[in-house]
Amino acid sequence: MSAYGAAVLAHFRNPVGAGRLEPDGLRVAAGEARDPEGQRVRLHVRVDAAGRLDEVRFQAFGCPVTIAVASAAVERLVGRSRAEALALAPAELARALELDPEQARLAELPVRALRAALAYLAPPS
Repeated sequence: MSAYGAAVLAHFRNPVGAGRLEPDGLRVAAGEARDPEGQRVRLHVRVDAAGRLDEVRFQAFGCPVTIAVASAAVERLVGRSRAEALALAPAELARALELDPEQARLAELPVRALRAALAYLAPPS
């Protein structure tokens, strides 16, 4: 029996938005978060003129759960406004992937990476 649930394995095997975005002026930024055990997530976001996240990509380095939480985050972030994106909570990702308490701590990584990326982008005018 696997240590990972069906939702984790689905995202791990078929990740949503894996890859990166090339820098594009003030519309694209990347942010990164890591944990003490070496798990790491980098999110690349592109915003449109209204400030909506029109493209999001991730790079994840670590266990299947790390990859799955990054993929699940991308799935939820595309099309959201900055405010909606910043409202994404680690608990939402943990619930969606049915993570146990030890695994749930990894759901913080894409959320922290998102905040770091958006901090680089100027708010829409």
